[in-house]
Amino acid sequence: MIKVSSHCIADFSGMDKFVKQAIKLSQQEVDIGFNQETHEDSGLTYADLANILNSGADSVNIPPRVFMESSMDQFEVDNLKVTPLAVKRILYKDMPMEAELLKIGRKQKQILKQVMELKLFPFPNNAASTIAKKGRDDALIDKGDLIKNIEVSVGKYQGVKD
Repeated sequence: MIKVSSHCIADFSGMDKFVKQAIKLSQQEVDIGFNQETHEDSGLTYADLANILNSGADSVNIPPRVFMESSMDQFEVDNLKVTPLAVKRILYKDMPMEAELLKIGRKQKQILKQVMELKLFPFPNNAASTIAKKGRDDALIDKGDLIKNIEVSVGKYQGVKD
């Protein structure tokens, strides 16, 4: 007869710190968007201008160019790689939370810029009069001011925003 016995000891030291860090992480969010400075030519804030260019405005004959949604679609694919790595660095390697979350935001900012510059969104061409005025058919880029006013921030989770 063979008799086998085993005893398993689990080391849970550090688990409290891990759980606290995970809870703290779940209360943070990364925001990316356009700032509230005024766009000189339109008199609108960059945030309002971006919203109009994204959604369109029938009253002034601006068709929707859904660059924000397109950048989110692009980011969702990239996010499958970027975010899990940042979370692992925060929880397992004790890397600074804000710095790691800012990396995620900067990556999304880079994608938003690329979508705008490379026209990676369903867009109608500019009107002939607009092309003549600008000298080119760039739907979102006039002087590049909008792209320069994309901001990234990390803060306390505020819930779902409309």
